[in-house]
Parts: sequence; structure tokens; C-alpha cells
Amino acid sequence: MRVTERLFRLFVPPAIGVFMVLLFYLLLPYDYFMKVAGAMFLYFVPPAGKESMVPAVVVLLKEAYGIWSIPIATLAIGYIDGMVALFLYWNWDLIQSIPVIGPALKRFEESMRRKMKKREWVRRLGYVGIVLFVAFPFQGSGGVGGTIMGHMLGLNPRRVLYAIAIGAFLGCFLIAVISYYAYGAAMGILSGDNPVWTVLSIALITVVAVAIWIIYRRKSP
Repeated sequence: MRVTERLFRLFVPPAIGVFMVLLFYLLLPYDYFMKVAGAMFLYFVPPAGKESMVPAVVVLLKEAYGIWSIPIATLAIGYIDGMVALFLYWNWDLIQSIPVIGPALKRFEESMRRKMKKREWVRRLGYVGIVLFVAFPFQGSGGVGGTIMGHMLGLNPRRVLYAIAIGAFLGCFLIAVISYYAYGAAMGILSGDNPVWTVLSIALITVVAVAIWIIYRRKSP
């Protein structure tokens, strides 16, 4: 591989990330930009995932941007998985040869192999399985997990990249929609103006809370 091509593969994905951050900086007031940027940064820190960072962005922006907080949260968090997957797709051979990162990646791959025994549906569904695996906040899902899963299954890397992008934005969008209306439900309970809406709000919040509890229990060792 030529040096220019390697440099292109190394620096384009981070450049896309810088561009997206700059875009949010230009489009959002500084206070809101810092909140969104903080959520984007925390998304890289385990055990934070889309199930926590997407709702955080929605809640932080809902009062100022209303329903537009949904696409903003989807774009802010979803593109990160796509960017990471693109970096791995272009630099898989190089990353495996790095002294510390390479062995860590292999250990993560072995961990994914053990988890695959419990998720045979991903293998059976192929690319659709990758989409669903990335979309829903399973342990190890996301750009890294989706890329390794596709590599383990022997799927076409480029199509895996597309599947990860679709799954990332789909998952973030669904979580953002649920968060938007769950937050509205919580405000309905606090206001107490409509008894019917209050009962429905309690039911919705209970469902969301149980779902989050199940997700984090599955993520625990």
C-alpha cells in the first residue's frame, strides 16, 4: 500500500469527526454545543452507550429545539459508530500490528466469539443481523463490535460498513424518539393537569425504566 493511500485512510475518518464537531459548533449556540460535544466525548467512555448519551442530548436540547432534538441527537451520536467503523475498515491490518492495541483487539474479538454463541441469530441474518446488532444497545455493539462481528462472519467489509451505518442511525433515532416522548410524559406527571395523561405517562416511564435496567444488566459482567 502506498504511503499516500495509507495516510488518506488514517486521517480521513478523524477529519470527518472534526468536520461534524465543527458543524455543530457553527449551528448551535455555544452553551448547547458544549453539552452536545460533552455527550459525544462520553460516548467513547465505557460503559456509556447510545442508550444513555442519545437521551441525554434529547433532554438537554428539547426545551430549546423541540422535536428537532431528535435528529440532532441521532446525528451527534450515530455518526460516531460510522466513523469508527470506517477507520477500522480501512486500517484493520495496521491496527492488528500495533503492540498494545492489536492484542487488545484480539481479546475483544475472542470475547465477541463467546457472545456469538448466545446470538446465533446474528450469524443467520447476515448483514441484517449486523444492522440489528448495532441498532440495539447490546454489550459490545457499536462501530467496533459491528466491524469485528462482520469480520468474524466473513462478510464483505464494505457491506458491513453500510450495515453498521444503517444500524447506528436507526438505533439512535429510535432511542431519541422514545426519549423525547418519555421526557414529555415525565413533564406531564409533574404538571398533573390531565389524570389520563398522567397514568399513561407513568406506564410509559415504567416501560422505559425496565428496558434500561435490562440493558444495563446484560452489559454487566
